[in-house]
Amino acid sequence: MQVSIIDAFAGQKVLVIGDAMLDRYSAGPADRLSREAPVPVETLANHDDVPGGAANIAANLARLGAKVRFLSVVGDDREGDLLCSILEEQGVSTADVAIQPGRNTLTNHLALNGDHLLARFDQDSTELIDSLTEEILLGRLAELYLDSDAVIISDHNAGVLTPRIINALTSLQQHDARLVVVHAKNASLYRDIHATVVKPNGGG
Repeated sequence: MQVSIIDAFAGQKVLVIGDAMLDRYSAGPADRLSREAPVPVETLANHDDVPGGAANIAANLARLGAKVRFLSVVGDDREGDLLCSILEEQGVSTADVAIQPGRNTLTNHLALNGDHLLARFDQDSTELIDSLTEEILLGRLAELYLDSDAVIISDHNAGVLTPRIINALTSLQQHDARLVVVHAKNASLYRDIHATVVKPNGGG
């Protein structure tokens, strides 16, 4: 049963739209306390950069064999370049990822000691994307939506899913319904979209 469900992803055209993130994991032993403050001192042994947020969903779908189109925004920074490079290596096209000058790519820095999270530092811009970037996304949305079998919306309240984009998605769904999955911090924003599945996201 589970194998057949996984196999069903192969060849399906899925549009993922939402907040792209880069998750940066730094790991190493932390076996002493700092003299400056009662905090652990971690000896950095390795780090790993992986897609997070909507980018993680897109990468996972690609691994399952789906044909993924990813509509999102990154900044014109090193983290944005790195995230796009990782996505391309994992089979996700970044042709529909807009680059907004001056915006920080959402990046979560996580310090680990074994399986234990010691600290997290976020680097981001969470204000709404600018009007020019919004127009770029709106200009691609209808074509990508109509060419998809399913749509996954990943809204971490980080500025990509603007009111205009949500309204456009709602209108498209009302006129030509698709299987729609909503993963959102504020799921009430999508009450008129008549989603197939809603997964509230209360995390930080």
